[in-house]
Amino acid sequence: MRGKIGIYKNNNKNFLDYLDSLHNKILKGVPVEQAKVGYTQDTREDIKKRVTQLRWLNESVPDLYNEGLNLAMNFTNRANADFFGFDISGVCRYIQHTEYNKGSFYDWHQDCFLGESQEGVYERKLSFSIQLSEPDSYTGGDLEFTDDITLTLEEKERLRQKGTIIIFPSFLQHRVTEITEGQRHALVGWREGKQWT
Repeated sequence: MRGKIGIYKNNNKNFLDYLDSLHNKILKGVPVEQAKVGYTQDTREDIKKRVTQLRWLNESVPDLYNEGLNLAMNFTNRANADFFGFDISGVCRYIQHTEYNKGSFYDWHQDCFLGESQEGVYERKLSFSIQLSEPDSYTGGDLEFTDDITLTLEEKERLRQKGTIIIFPSFLQHRVTEITEGQRHALVGWREGKQWT
């Protein structure tokens, strides 16, 4: 844990092989689409804010969704118990398999509405990103946080390592810098709880 971010690294070969297997099943079994910004009726493509492709893991692909969900629940429960103590009594409705290619990025944003959820009585509390790519397979594509989160060079490098799970409050501003070479993949999602008050 550094500041307001939980960083978990798992170098276990079986875990990395499992991530590769899940990643390949998603690539083969889930259609890709252009990522959008906004929620519900405000959802739109905005190439000044986000250029990313993604695949949705949800009830339409139940086996893959459940695999991703089990992985996410384990680490978000652990991070919440260790560091945050948020109400995460809700679900993880869906998971994004994000794909960043040359020129892809996602500008500064936060993942929740802070008490003004558009998706019911629950809202996003903890965001997670599970790194699926080797760090030398792309240039750029760094997950960054606003200045109030200071990371050492070693910690920044850890965020790029395959198998790293990053967990942070959904209200934190963050971005993914532009990819200048290669390709980056991650599983991204949100644990929900009762709305912020």
